[in-house]
Amino acid sequence: MLLDFVAFTNYANLKMSGADEYTVQVNGKSFQTRKEQISIPLLDEINAISIYTNQLYQGKYRETIYLGTTPIIYPDPVGNSVSIDLKTLTIDKNEIAIFTEAGVLVHSNNYKVEQAINEINTSSLRSGIYFLRLKNDNFNKSFKLLKQ
Repeated sequence: MLLDFVAFTNYANLKMSGADEYTVQVNGKSFQTRKEQISIPLLDEINAISIYTNQLYQGKYRETIYLGTTPIIYPDPVGNSVSIDLKTLTIDKNEIAIFTEAGVLVHSNNYKVEQAINEINTSSLRSGIYFLRLKNDNFNKSFKLLKQ
Protein backbone atom coordinates (compact mmCIF):
# COMPACT_ATOMS: atom_id res chain seq x y z
CA MET A 1 0.00 0.00 0.00
CA LEU A 2 1.31 3.39 -0.96
CA LEU A 3 -0.51 6.67 -0.33
CA ASP A 4 0.69 9.85 -2.00
CA PHE A 5 -1.02 13.10 -0.99
CA VAL A 6 -1.06 15.92 -3.55
CA ALA A 7 -1.52 19.10 -1.50
CA PHE A 8 -2.36 21.57 -4.28
CA THR A 9 -5.24 19.38 -5.56
CA ASN A 10 -6.32 17.82 -2.21
CA TYR A 11 -6.28 14.34 -3.75
CA ALA A 12 -4.83 11.16 -2.31
CA ASN A 13 -3.33 8.77 -4.85
CA LEU A 14 -3.50 5.16 -3.67
CA LYS A 15 -1.46 2.26 -5.03
CA MET A 16 -2.60 -1.12 -3.74
CA SER A 17 -1.46 -4.68 -4.39
CA GLY A 18 -1.99 -8.24 -3.19
CA ALA A 19 -5.74 -8.71 -3.68
CA ASP A 20 -8.44 -8.82 -6.34
CA GLU A 21 -10.75 -6.38 -4.57
CA TYR A 22 -10.17 -3.58 -2.07
CA THR A 23 -12.53 -1.84 0.33
CA VAL A 24 -11.66 1.83 0.69
CA GLN A 25 -13.20 3.88 3.46
CA VAL A 26 -12.89 7.67 3.54
CA ASN A 27 -14.44 9.49 6.50
CA GLY A 28 -16.83 6.62 7.19
CA LYS A 29 -18.01 6.16 3.58
CA SER A 30 -16.96 2.88 1.95
CA PHE A 31 -16.65 1.66 -1.61
CA GLN A 32 -15.10 -1.35 -3.34
CA THR A 33 -12.69 -1.29 -6.23
CA ARG A 34 -10.74 -3.80 -8.29
CA LYS A 35 -8.28 -1.15 -9.47
CA GLU A 36 -4.78 -1.16 -8.05
CA GLN A 37 -4.40 2.61 -8.49
CA ILE A 38 -7.05 5.19 -7.63
CA SER A 39 -7.24 8.91 -6.78
CA ILE A 40 -9.72 10.09 -4.19
CA PRO A 41 -10.67 13.70 -3.38
CA LEU A 42 -10.17 14.80 0.22
CA LEU A 43 -13.04 17.12 1.08
CA ASP A 44 -12.93 17.44 4.88
CA GLU A 45 -10.51 19.17 7.22
CA ILE A 46 -9.60 15.80 8.74
CA ASN A 47 -9.68 12.80 6.37
CA ALA A 48 -9.53 9.28 7.81
CA ILE A 49 -8.64 6.71 5.14
CA SER A 50 -8.78 2.93 5.67
CA ILE A 51 -8.09 0.23 3.10
CA TYR A 52 -8.56 -3.49 3.57
CA THR A 53 -9.19 -6.67 1.61
CA ASN A 54 -10.83 -10.02 2.21
CA GLN A 55 -7.38 -11.68 2.10
CA LEU A 56 -6.27 -13.31 5.34
CA TYR A 57 -3.20 -11.81 7.00
CA GLN A 58 -3.21 -8.74 4.80
CA GLY A 59 -4.35 -6.41 7.56
CA LYS A 60 -5.85 -2.96 7.36
CA TYR A 61 -4.06 0.21 6.24
CA ARG A 62 -5.03 3.44 8.03
CA GLU A 63 -3.95 7.00 7.40
CA THR A 64 -5.28 10.38 8.54
CA ILE A 65 -4.66 13.43 6.39
CA TYR A 66 -5.23 16.85 7.93
CA LEU A 67 -6.05 19.69 5.53
CA GLY A 68 -7.02 22.39 7.98
CA THR A 69 -5.44 25.72 8.72
CA THR A 70 -5.94 25.49 12.48
CA PRO A 71 -3.10 24.06 14.57
CA ILE A 72 -3.72 20.71 16.22
CA ILE A 73 -3.41 20.62 20.01
CA TYR A 74 -3.36 17.25 21.77
CA PRO A 75 -3.96 15.22 23.89
CA ASP A 76 -7.28 16.22 25.37
CA PRO A 77 -7.35 16.11 28.32
CA VAL A 78 -3.73 17.13 28.89
CA GLY A 79 -1.44 15.05 31.09
CA ASN A 80 2.21 15.94 31.78
CA SER A 81 2.65 17.61 28.39
CA VAL A 82 0.68 19.21 25.58
CA SER A 83 1.70 18.98 21.92
CA ILE A 84 1.00 21.71 19.38
CA ASP A 85 1.32 20.96 15.67
CA LEU A 86 2.16 24.24 13.92
CA LYS A 87 2.61 22.88 10.36
CA THR A 88 -0.53 24.63 9.08
CA LEU A 89 0.75 28.09 10.02
CA THR A 90 2.66 30.19 7.51
CA ILE A 91 4.35 32.62 9.93
CA ASP A 92 7.55 31.23 11.41
CA LYS A 93 7.46 33.01 14.80
CA ASN A 94 4.53 31.97 17.01
CA GLU A 95 3.89 32.94 20.61
CA ILE A 96 2.27 30.26 22.75
CA ALA A 97 0.96 31.29 26.15
CA ILE A 98 -0.99 29.30 28.74
CA PHE A 99 -3.31 31.04 31.21
CA THR A 100 -5.27 29.77 34.18
CA GLU A 101 -9.04 30.07 34.18
CA ALA A 102 -8.55 33.25 36.26
CA GLY A 103 -6.31 34.75 33.55
CA VAL A 104 -2.94 34.25 35.28
CA LEU A 105 -0.09 33.62 32.82
CA VAL A 106 1.67 30.32 33.64
CA HIS A 107 3.71 29.78 30.44
CA SER A 108 4.87 31.92 27.52
CA ASN A 109 7.43 31.26 24.80
CA ASN A 110 8.07 31.73 21.08
CA TYR A 111 8.08 28.68 18.81
CA LYS A 112 9.02 28.19 15.16
CA VAL A 113 6.93 26.39 12.54
CA GLU A 114 10.05 24.55 11.35
CA GLN A 115 9.92 22.61 14.62
CA ALA A 116 6.50 21.36 13.41
CA ILE A 117 5.32 19.69 16.63
CA ASN A 118 6.15 21.58 19.80
CA GLU A 119 5.77 19.95 23.19
CA ILE A 120 5.20 21.95 26.37
CA ASN A 121 5.77 20.40 29.78
CA THR A 122 2.58 20.81 31.84
CA SER A 123 3.52 18.51 34.74
CA SER A 124 3.76 21.45 37.16
CA LEU A 125 0.21 22.62 36.40
CA ARG A 126 -2.58 21.64 38.77
CA SER A 127 -5.66 19.83 37.48
CA GLY A 128 -8.19 22.23 36.07
CA ILE A 129 -9.13 24.39 33.10
CA TYR A 130 -6.52 26.44 31.23
CA PHE A 131 -6.46 28.47 28.04
CA LEU A 132 -3.69 28.18 25.46
CA ARG A 133 -3.27 31.25 23.27
CA LEU A 134 -1.49 30.89 19.95
CA LYS A 135 -0.57 34.19 18.37
CA ASN A 136 1.43 35.45 15.38
CA ASP A 137 1.11 38.32 12.88
CA ASN A 138 -1.86 36.66 11.08
CA PHE A 139 -3.38 34.39 13.73
CA ASN A 140 -4.67 34.91 17.27
CA LYS A 141 -6.72 32.12 18.75
CA SER A 142 -7.32 30.61 22.18
CA PHE A 143 -7.93 26.93 22.90
CA LYS A 144 -9.42 25.46 26.05
CA LEU A 145 -7.27 22.87 27.82
CA LEU A 146 -8.40 20.45 30.50
CA LYS A 147 -5.46 19.40 32.70
CA GLN A 148 -5.86 16.07 34.49
